[in-house]
Amino acid sequence: RLCALMCVPCCVGEPCERERRREYARCAATFLAVLTAAQVVMLCVALGIGGGFDAPSRNPMLGPCAAAFLALGAANSWDIVHSFQLWRLVLPALLHAGVLHLALNAWAQLRFGLYLERRWHTWRLVVVFAAATVGGSLGSLLFHAGRSVPSVGASGALMGLLGGHTVEILAKWHKTAKLESYCSLGQMAVWIVLVLLISALPLVDAGAHIGGLVTGALVALALFANETRY
Repeated sequence: RLCALMCVPCCVGEPCERERRREYARCAATFLAVLTAAQVVMLCVALGIGGGFDAPSRNPMLGPCAAAFLALGAANSWDIVHSFQLWRLVLPALLHAGVLHLALNAWAQLRFGLYLERRWHTWRLVVVFAAATVGGSLGSLLFHAGRSVPSVGASGALMGLLGGHTVEILAKWHKTAKLESYCSLGQMAVWIVLVLLISALPLVDAGAHIGGLVTGALVALALFANETRY
């Protein structure tokens, strides 16, 4: 099975098997499942604050207006630098521009993220995810320096997981079968290049993606430093 499909209930057993029901229960108790539920709640709150969906011409992601995200803690260079609102470095991971944005990130979290949460254990994943969230917000701040541009989404944190897993693959290279290592590294390279290409599109925060990727890789380098020893 592809690593992005492992540890996901819909890929385990027949629909009515007891093991599949247990898998659902285990997945529901994970950090990323709880986080995804919180993200859904926050999108509903944003829609309430913003008075419903904004016009698609202003928000093609099918979400509320930008003012709603700013009120809930979206990353914003002006507020972070001049008003010292440091919570805006963390809260963007709970906020998404709309239904389409949330659906894409939730899919990545519950497919690839759950695999890493099982593989790394929850505490390692939380460390990398949290650090990459802050790193992504700082990257967005630098990218939009001097401009009041709100940034939301867990994409920076997810890029951090991609960077972290890439570092893990390289750190454990001598302990893993070469074919498996090459396949895993190739998968990570494809996803990273794909996301970086998407980052060039309008309304996509390239600074958050790059900041999250670099931060996740650096934190994973510290976490898996011992794995490089024979």
